[in-house]
Amino acid sequence: MVYVRRMTARFALLMALGLGVWIATPNTWPIQARAWVTALLHPPSPMQLRLEAEPAHRVRAQLGGAVTKVAVGDGHIFAGVGPRLIMFDGAAKDDPVELAASDPLPARVKSLAALDGAIAVGYGIQDEGGPNGIALFRPGPNGQLSVQGMLPLKGVPVAMLVDGDTLIVATRMQTTDDLSPPTPSPAGEAGDVPASPGNVTYHGGEVLAVDVADRTAPRIVGTLVLDEVPSALGRDGGPVYVMTTAYHSAFDGTAVLQAVDVSDPAHPRRIGSFEVGEYGGTGDPGLAVKGSFAFAGVGAIDPGVAIIDIHDPNNMHKVANINSIATSVAVVGHMLYILDAGEVELVDVTDVSQPQVVGSLPSHIRDLVVDGDRLVVAESTDTEDEDETYGNFGSVGVYSIADGPQHPTHTGTWRSLVDMTSAAANADRVYVTVANSLVAAIDTSDPGRPQRVGAARWHTGWSLIVTEMALADGTVGMIDIGSGGSSLYLAQLGADGVPQPATALDLDAHAVGVAADGPLIAVLVERTFNFRGPPSPPVDKALRLYRLADDGTATLAGETAVPGSPVAVAMRGSVVYVATTNGLQVVDVADASQPTLVRSVSDVAVLPLPFDPQRISLGGNHLAVAIAGGLRLFDVANALMPRAIGDIAINDLQAVAVSPSLVFAASPRANDTSHVAAYSVGDVGGRPVFEAQLPSPVRSLTTQGDVLVAITEETGIYWLSANTLPDAPPAIPRWSSICLPYLEQPR
Repeated sequence: MVYVRRMTARFALLMALGLGVWIATPNTWPIQARAWVTALLHPPSPMQLRLEAEPAHRVRAQLGGAVTKVAVGDGHIFAGVGPRLIMFDGAAKDDPVELAASDPLPARVKSLAALDGAIAVGYGIQDEGGPNGIALFRPGPNGQLSVQGMLPLKGVPVAMLVDGDTLIVATRMQTTDDLSPPTPSPAGEAGDVPASPGNVTYHGGEVLAVDVADRTAPRIVGTLVLDEVPSALGRDGGPVYVMTTAYHSAFDGTAVLQAVDVSDPAHPRRIGSFEVGEYGGTGDPGLAVKGSFAFAGVGAIDPGVAIIDIHDPNNMHKVANINSIATSVAVVGHMLYILDAGEVELVDVTDVSQPQVVGSLPSHIRDLVVDGDRLVVAESTDTEDEDETYGNFGSVGVYSIADGPQHPTHTGTWRSLVDMTSAAANADRVYVTVANSLVAAIDTSDPGRPQRVGAARWHTGWSLIVTEMALADGTVGMIDIGSGGSSLYLAQLGADGVPQPATALDLDAHAVGVAADGPLIAVLVERTFNFRGPPSPPVDKALRLYRLADDGTATLAGETAVPGSPVAVAMRGSVVYVATTNGLQVVDVADASQPTLVRSVSDVAVLPLPFDPQRISLGGNHLAVAIAGGLRLFDVANALMPRAIGDIAINDLQAVAVSPSLVFAASPRANDTSHVAAYSVGDVGGRPVFEAQLPSPVRSLTTQGDVLVAITEETGIYWLSANTLPDAPPAIPRWSSICLPYLEQPR
């Protein structure tokens, strides 16, 4: 035993001496080994640490997203667009000119506040403990946006106000689980909607005083805990007013206006409250404050938009109601803007006891800020008004009020690509369907800076649809799923890769999926949905093959039956793979006029999910097919004889995509986010190559090489890839631009 101890001591001494020489002469040692020592001797800061050593990944790029918030400061316009802050030239007279965009934040932008020389961005997701926080950005030279400081938060920062070097922040706490609300309404009470498993459970919120005098180190200096859930802040000198909701169930609550004294930031205190009325259940209650009056929108006809006298915070009382179910409100001079879902009502409140509706603005405004004699707004554009050059439904709008706030005049717009539903890609372009009207092209020749380059109409009329698309020779093929009778839409691509207006080929059936290779387009169909009468006749031949002509038209080349109900389709060369309720069907289409079923793999039956088309994907020599509880991966090096090589367990699969070496799978999370994981095709049952949490639900996945292209509901498109980190040890935890760690906020 003594001998063992002596040998151990000698070995430790030799290691210490060796380590000293190594550090003294670092250039003589391998880079990766030096990185290990550096990581051990100089550990990352708390913001760089992950709670778990997850596989490394990086966001290569992000584009688009809903425009949620706007602010004006230091001669610039700022907007929260999806997960990013975008800065515009504030002196532009017409359309806002984009100067810079931040890197993607871990979650959607929820609030903005303009500080002296900085802009504060509140970001968050639904759940308490998610990637919620505040980031401080500094506008720099040459149109740059650099991060000065970050502050993780427990709750979602839904509203912020500036008080010198203090930020007043309202955060809300909530989780989605199977618990009943903490204060349920009595059973059987009129109008009560009882909670059910999966309902949102609300846990109140907080009003925080955040010291931002040191922009690099924002810190919480005061906290006021609320039993109610805050949604908006308002102030016109004096106390801060907080619009809150006291929830009785997920759909039932009471709107309460609260006055908070923040004169001592270290000890914010409630000095008054007023029960406004029943919460309408749609949208978060909004608030605007002007002089001695507060204007509260609660989304219910009674009290509508309530006008409340607040000159005595201890004795607030209602003076008038405006008949409206709107929630968002803004005061512009003597004019109250009620931001309804369909239009903006203009209400003259010169005499608050007798408000008068004097006009309307046909716009879907989400947020509004006054900048001198103009308004800067975050808009959600109507589907009838989308820009056919870019294809989008979100924008930053500018209105002149030089003639008075009752006469706003539109002067400019900046547009964001949003509401995309499906995607297809080649080496330097990504094509997306935008809602049910447009197909847009995104140039990805510069991988770090994708640029939208144009769009054209692909679908006419209105319908509630899911879409799927595929790239053929110089043409994008698209189908509408879930709209009853479907069509095959064909949009030729110009020399610059921009799609032309699509032509429609009536399928006289309901489309299920589409795939393409070369001049052939494979379409899966089934009986048409007939919502108003008896079921339509069944479709005997579910797989149809169309051949493209040089003029962009297509004709039916052949068709065949497949066993079971069709669910999804993939295609490579002269082989088509059809996923059905009876299994995986392999069809030889070398002679398109006589497609031949050559193989049926019966143990991979796919559930018929007509509004979720991504149940199959083909990449490189591998094919992934959705099965109960996950995915099955096949080797298709021999295209006509797929060989199963392993299963991937995935709960509630949303979408799948396969690249030459990776399998990507997306699944939903209860907090309105999505989990994306990538698996190596050579180690299907192993640990994921990377995992990421995207801050809104995934709608579609596709690939460009080994780069994943993910379309999300409100936060645009993400390009994600594995981060091999060749100059650093792979097991060292790394900070991710998608998943920030949860850090307990200081008290």
